[in-house]
Amino acid sequence: MSHKHLFFLRLPRLLLGSLLFILLLQACGEKAYFSENAMLPDEGWTHDHQVSFTIPVSDTAGRYGLYLDIDHSTEYLFQNVYVNIFTTLPDGTETSQLLPIDFADKAGNWYGDCTSSRCDLRVTLQERTYFNQLGSYRITLEQATRNNPLRGINALELKLITDSAP
Repeated sequence: MSHKHLFFLRLPRLLLGSLLFILLLQACGEKAYFSENAMLPDEGWTHDHQVSFTIPVSDTAGRYGLYLDIDHSTEYLFQNVYVNIFTTLPDGTETSQLLPIDFADKAGNWYGDCTSSRCDLRVTLQERTYFNQLGSYRITLEQATRNNPLRGINALELKLITDSAP
């Protein structure tokens, strides 16, 4: 049997093996139940520019991780940012919380995954959380610093990741 013929006999196994490897990699990654990105204006994030996300919830038994991914410039002038988080539940109940978010340590070293000009910072808002009501949850973010506008924050992404832990 020629080498060409042997190669073609092995080709289906190679393809199947590659496909299984890719599926395995995807299965190990995070499973986003919800993910939405909001770009901020080039002029900066003003106090009156609220960023809202609406999460449709159809499962009250699942557990999730709630994360805020922040894309910011390495030219951002501050070590942190303060963000008001307003949550509206499906029944109309509203809550609010002021959250300080550190972007860098005291020596000025950025947290997160950074290149020469940008950083991606993941902030854990809640771990193993669940929803006790079906319907739409609205989460609104408002910058609460003394700077208006606040420059250097490019985008905010809210992610709800399915928790696979028992």
